[in-house]
Amino acid sequence: MRAAALLLATLPFLVAAGVEAAAGPAPTLAWRLAPSDVAVYDVTPVSWKEGKEARGAAAVRTVYGHDLRDGGQYVPVTPARADLPAVLALRLPASGDATSVELRLLPRDAPPTTAKGKVAARARDDGLLEVETSWTFSSAPPTERGTASLWVRGGTAHTVLAFDRAREVVVSSRVTLEYETRPASAKDGKPATVSGTWDLVLREVRRTRYEGFQAHVDAAIDRGVAWLRTQSEPSGAFKPRGEDAFGPTALAILTLVECGVPREDPLVEKAMGWLCLQPAPTSTYHRALALVALERAYTPASEEALLATGRQKGRIRALPPERRDFCRRVGDALLADVASPGSWGYPSAANALLQFDSSNTQYGALGMRAMARLGFEVPDTMWIGLVRHVQVCRERKAPRGVLRLRREGERDPAPGETVAGATAAGEKVPEVAGFSYSTRDPEPTASMTLAGIACLELARHELSSRGSRKWTPPVADEVAAWILGGWAWLDRHWGVDRNAEHPHGSWHLYFLYSLERAGVFSRVRTVGDKDWYFEGAVRLLLQQEKEGSWDAVDEQRLVATCFALLFLKRATPPLTHDEPTVAPK
Repeated sequence: MRAAALLLATLPFLVAAGVEAAAGPAPTLAWRLAPSDVAVYDVTPVSWKEGKEARGAAAVRTVYGHDLRDGGQYVPVTPARADLPAVLALRLPASGDATSVELRLLPRDAPPTTAKGKVAARARDDGLLEVETSWTFSSAPPTERGTASLWVRGGTAHTVLAFDRAREVVVSSRVTLEYETRPASAKDGKPATVSGTWDLVLREVRRTRYEGFQAHVDAAIDRGVAWLRTQSEPSGAFKPRGEDAFGPTALAILTLVECGVPREDPLVEKAMGWLCLQPAPTSTYHRALALVALERAYTPASEEALLATGRQKGRIRALPPERRDFCRRVGDALLADVASPGSWGYPSAANALLQFDSSNTQYGALGMRAMARLGFEVPDTMWIGLVRHVQVCRERKAPRGVLRLRREGERDPAPGETVAGATAAGEKVPEVAGFSYSTRDPEPTASMTLAGIACLELARHELSSRGSRKWTPPVADEVAAWILGGWAWLDRHWGVDRNAEHPHGSWHLYFLYSLERAGVFSRVRTVGDKDWYFEGAVRLLLQQEKEGSWDAVDEQRLVATCFALLFLKRATPPLTHDEPTVAPK
């Protein structure tokens, strides 16, 4: 392999070309990105054909400041084997005179992997520092209790990176690596070799809420809406290939009206007309999305401002009678078809009463909120049942911790200033506990933790605003602690690059829309030092296709595009103004 031929003897670190190293401690080499800063790299595969270098198409990779762990090194959240090239390519020695480096990774699709490297560094004529590392890495075979089906052996790699001391960031790197994967058992497949060379070149560092950020977001929304409009069929439906059109049509209506397309727009009106002529759906997701889409389509402009000033005493949704009747039928079915009050699953599943899950329940709760805002009665038993559902899916025996949340409306501290308030300085959390999909799948994930937070915020708002007798001080205290514990779990497992702690990091855009919803409901601006909206928005800006859509491995393009637009628009209406809803006569 080429990497083996490029092994170099360790050289002393030079401060400048032709100048001997100064006495005293060598300088530390470390990234200096702020927690939510984003380093954007072009990643280009390199190959050789007939002795000539051939370069493939560049992809974009982002590196977040909060991922710079382990002494300022790049380690992605819940890494996979596919992250190995970038991890090794962007790794720096702990200090300037280091001659070796060691890295232990916990990839989600392989057992713990240890990489050891020999380092040589020199100053270049252009003022950059060149760091060259030769690596060996491998993992232990999977244990019988492990979940990884592959293990890594015989790994070698060679990296040459250029470090800018003034900016304190890696500006370029080339990595060549090769390793063998071995299946845990014969039924998992045959051994295979993974090899390749990649160039990583820094495009830019985007500072939090950089100048022009909002203009970029607005332009991305406009392109996304324009693409979404092209997906409407002559009937008015939005029908992804091979899928039922009801849910995607409801989601498309919701997305269009939240992104500023008027309800009276012919395309939106035609889509709502088609939706309300369909038989009542049986899916929890479809029922909830239909209710939310129609409720938001008939939300009067400037309603929140009118409620705040007292010029309007309640929420009014003036739906035509036939559409209101449709919402009543769908809402009644949603309330009736539960595993237990406040807990939903797939109604068509075998043993449906036992097959509840937090994903269906999250959307069931959103449907209930839409029902309440449409003027329909939602019993307290549903909201208190929602609290019980989240409690059942909450992580057990979790550690204690400290969480810093900055909420919307709280000012940022000046340099060196400590802002008064528990969340600004750090609030003790009884348990750093995430939330899981169900009792059958008890490991917490990022998307389900966000679902748990959103459900608790909804239940707290509805029960407290209506003065329910079920909302007692002990219940209120527990719910507040569980919400903080969920945000603390997310702080520890942070990353907007994938659905953290999901076995495959899957459902990424579903996760981002869940993050937007929970962030709005909790009025959270930053988690620890991480600006969740900025980081997620930059990720989406870099992933948008030229025609305006978004694509995702686990999500159909139309659905993925809707989730991305709803995140960018911050579409979820906040939990404010507790005046009772006024139903039209």
